[in-house]
Amino acid sequence: MSTRRVFLHFRSYNSANFLEDLKLLYRSCGVQGKGTTFIFTDLDIKEECFLEYLNNVLSSGEVQFLSATKNDLREHNSGIIL
Repeated sequence: MSTRRVFLHFRSYNSANFLEDLKLLYRSCGVQGKGTTFIFTDLDIKEECFLEYLNNVLSSGEVQFLSATKNDLREHNSGIIL
């Protein structure tokens, strides 16, 4: 069993980086079949869409925009009001 945590090492960490981390998590768990613990705290919420993505993971196991392009993400995130 492995543990995976999102580390916000740099200021430019955004939804595209978060989705990339989720892709790695899905590959590790789904494709490689590794048992994994994903740690995400309130300090890791840099953008509101992070919560939306995690809610989708918990409720349905699917993440919208997981295979989206950067332009798709910009378009989606521009509609989120903080």
